[in-house]
Amino acid sequence: HLRSTKRPYVLVEQHNHETPLQAWTRERIDGVFEKAASVVFVSERNRRSAERQLASPIPNAIVLQNPVNLASFEPVPQPSCGSAAFACVARLEVWAKAQDVLFEAFAAPEWKPREWRLTFVGEGPDRDYLVKLAAMYGLADRVIFAGQQRDMRAAWANQEMLVLPSRSEGTPLALVEAQIAGRPAVVTDVGDSARWVAEGETGFVADAATAASFGKALGRAWNRRSEWAAMGDAARERTMARIDRTPGVTLLNHAVAACGFASGN
Repeated sequence: HLRSTKRPYVLVEQHNHETPLQAWTRERIDGVFEKAASVVFVSERNRRSAERQLASPIPNAIVLQNPVNLASFEPVPQPSCGSAAFACVARLEVWAKAQDVLFEAFAAPEWKPREWRLTFVGEGPDRDYLVKLAAMYGLADRVIFAGQQRDMRAAWANQEMLVLPSRSEGTPLALVEAQIAGRPAVVTDVGDSARWVAEGETGFVADAATAASFGKALGRAWNRRSEWAAMGDAARERTMARIDRTPGVTLLNHAVAACGFASGN
């Protein structure tokens, strides 16, 4: 329908997998992006991936931000923790969020004598699998499944660092929200995560969603645990300088202008 319509339209791409498209998929969407008044991505890397997958530039593309799920943009005070408090804030769906990789990384011998706990914030279809996996790796007594949390500021009140070993992302809102709260992060280099985390300054970036790669990033984080609060402050400062406070308004204004309504068309 989009290929035959004469009405202007804007596409909003919330997430784009980096895997190649099958031939029938490329044929099905051929011309759809080119005819759009604008194509809005939430990640620059997603935009580049789409161009590679389609073997075509998308000159009408723009990258805009999503709104965050926070009632306030004020920092969240650092908790007083004996054990290191890691939090994975994501839906429990391992094909994208790779919590299975996180368990394998934490099951490495060097983590056994260390004092730490891991809280999962979120729900999803793989919850039962992850409960079993935690038991298999001998981590059940260190892992908390906290479920879905409506108040993310309250969720971060007891957590020190975000861990997000994703296999695929756009720009994860969990990351942006954690940084606004004043928390550093360990992420994988997918989507625009590495654009929001400065290695060694506001967090740590793993090259890939593998236990070996993410485990090394976790190790770098552990070796600098005394700096986590300062890194969280730096993450917050950088994020506050770049976030769009009214992304919905920005998107609406862009869509109106792109479709020519502002000029009376």
